[in-house]
Amino acid sequence: ANTRALREVTLKDNKLGDRGVVALAEALKTNATLESIDLSGNGVGPVGGTALAEALELNSTLTSLNCRGNDIGQGAAAIAEALKVNTVLKKLNIGRNGLGDAADLLKEAVKDKAGFRLEV
Repeated sequence: ANTRALREVTLKDNKLGDRGVVALAEALKTNATLESIDLSGNGVGPVGGTALAEALELNSTLTSLNCRGNDIGQGAAAIAEALKVNTVLKKLNIGRNGLGDAADLLKEAVKDKAGFRLEV
C-alpha cells in the first residue's frame, strides 16, 4: 500500500463554484486514495452537486464528504440516487444547501445504512 498517498483534502471557502467542483468530481471518479474531502462554503450549485453524485457512483474510497453551506439544492436528488449504489461513504454533511424535498430523498437513501452519519 502507498503510505504517502493523499487521504484528506480541505478546500473550505475557496470559491470553487460549479466549475471547480465539476473538475474535482471528474478526478474523484478514478482517485483510489482520498478518504475525506471538505467542500463547505464554495458556492457549489446543482450542477456541481450532480457532478459529485456521478463521482460517488464510481469512487470506492471516499468515506466522508462535507458540502455544508453551498447551494446544491435539487442537485442533492442526484446525490441521493448515488448513495443507493455507493457502499463506502459513511458521512455526508449537506446542511445549509436549500435542499427542499431532496432532504427527504437523502434520508431515504441512507436509512438502511448502519452507522451512516447524514446532516441535512
